[in-house]
Order: sequence, then C-alpha cells, then structure tokens
Amino acid sequence: MTVHDVHAHIVPRGLVDDLRRHGARHGVELVREDGSEHLRFDGRVASKPLRAPFLDVDDRLAHMDRTGVDVQWISPWADTAAYELSRDDATEYCRWYNDHLATIMADHPGRFLALANVPLRHPEQAAEELRRAVVDLGMPGCEITTTVDGDDLDDPDLEPFWEAAADLRCLVLLHPFRSLKGRGVSRWFTNNMIGNPAESTVAAAHVILSGVLERNPDLRVGLVHGGGFLPYQLGRLDRGYRMNPDVAGARLTRAPSEWARELLYDTVTHSSPAIRFLIDTVGATQVVLGTDHPFEMGDDDPTATIDAIPGLTADERRLILSDNVQGLLDGIRR
Repeated sequence: MTVHDVHAHIVPRGLVDDLRRHGARHGVELVREDGSEHLRFDGRVASKPLRAPFLDVDDRLAHMDRTGVDVQWISPWADTAAYELSRDDATEYCRWYNDHLATIMADHPGRFLALANVPLRHPEQAAEELRRAVVDLGMPGCEITTTVDGDDLDDPDLEPFWEAAADLRCLVLLHPFRSLKGRGVSRWFTNNMIGNPAESTVAAAHVILSGVLERNPDLRVGLVHGGGFLPYQLGRLDRGYRMNPDVAGARLTRAPSEWARELLYDTVTHSSPAIRFLIDTVGATQVVLGTDHPFEMGDDDPTATIDAIPGLTADERRLILSDNVQGLLDGIRR
C-alpha cells in the first residue's frame, strides 16, 4: 500500500532563486524584515518569513520517512498564491512556480506529486495554466485559496476555471487564506484555530449553494482541515434548503448534504474521534490523509492519527491512506 499525504506546502528553492534574480519586474520581491527574508507581492508582504522547512527537500523526505508517508502532494503556501498580480505577471509567476514543482517531482520519482499554482484572478489564464500543469507537467490538480483577491468562489467570472477543472477531472484543493477578514480573530491564535476552518466552511458553502458542483458534475473539490465546520453543520444547510428554497435552494436540485458527500476531506482535525464522525457523515471513500506540513498546526504523526480512529476497519484505513487517492489519479483526463 502506498500512503499519500495530499495536504502539504512547499516553496521551491529554485523559485526563490528565480525571484531573487527576476521577480521584481513581475511584482514579486524578496525583502528583509526583522533579520528574515520575506516574499512581497505587489506591496503585500507574506505573513511568515521564508524558512528552511518550506525549502529543504531532503529534510522533507526524512520527515516523510519518519512518519510513514510514501508520497507527499506538495502545493503552494497559500500566501504565495499572488492573486493580486496583473494578468501577465501572475501567469508568468505561476508558470515559474509550477515548473519548479515539476522539477522536484522529476528529481524524486515516486515521492512527490504537485498541486499547481494558478492565476485565479484571471480565470481564462488559470484554466490554461491548469491544463498545462495536468497534461504537460503530470500534476494531479491545483490548490486555490478560499477567496480570490477578496472575491468569493461563487463569482460567475470563475466559470471558465471550474469548467476546465471538471473537464480534466483533477483535484481542486481549497485552502483558507486571510481567514474571516474583517473579523477580530487576531487575538489568541484564533485566526488559525477558528478562522481557518470557518473560512473553509464559508467557501465550501458558496461552491455548493451557488451550483458550481451541480453545473460541473465531474468537478473534484477537496477541503483541508477536515472540511472545517461543514460536516458538523450539514443538517443546518439542509434545513435552510428546505425552509428557504428560493434562496438556499435556488440553484440546486439536490440537498446541500448530498453535494457535500461528493467532496474530499483531509484528516487534519487533530482528533481521531472527529475523523470517525467525518467518515460516518460523508463516507470513508471521501476522506484522504493530510498533514499540513510544515506548519505548526500540522499533524506530525498522521498514520498514528488514522490508527487511533475509533472502530476503524481495515478497508476504511486502506481507503483513507491510499485507495481514494489512487481512484482520483486513475480518473484524471490527460
């Protein structure tokens, strides 16, 4: 059995080298603040400095070996999505990012798969870059953030991107960014502990209730952090669908919970009983292993987390660790 971790982040060292030489002319700079090097995108400074865990592939491989992960799906750090860049700059930047991700895949065969960065603020270019990443570079999909430079994922302008992702049957992994912007979640680390899962819940609800999934039945969307609070509140979504159909059900022919059971959910909940609830709610076929490496809120012993799930069967374990991912890979249209 090949164990896959579908939720991990990287900033390719080769990309940083390219940005150091040529990034400024595309609106991306490396700047020093408080003695550390940061990425700056059109004036916005990333929330964390560039650290060795983002960059060092050898340390990453050693960590995978220690934790029983055979294949890690490396995706952009959400702060590096760079949606604020102009169309041409964003397209060029994403191509650089994805080419370096592809190099890591090629240099370590069988250990990494990459989720592409796409210029989502420019949906036609995002669709084109997604096709290049999947068809030409061999990637299984892309990661996008829960908002696009402040706009939500039910924006009709994003339809060309959703159509391309559905046509490819690749994974679109939703990741929170600038969680609950405008709310007072800067205290007590609640921006991460509460804000991130709440942000994913809002984004998933927008994708479901707007009919994005219904219009694109081959779309394969994944949620990190166990789907945020969505699985726990599916009954509330269904109640709203029944009681306020002109609003909550205006673009749906099936209840929200039915669409939610077609999404994929990772296991980064830090609670094996919570994963048991997730399995019972959406089905073991919809759950995949994640770690959120290398962040402090990641799961440092993911297989132990899985093995501690109450009542876990051998079939459920195999589905979560391997078979669900293999089914996703087998269904991609290249």
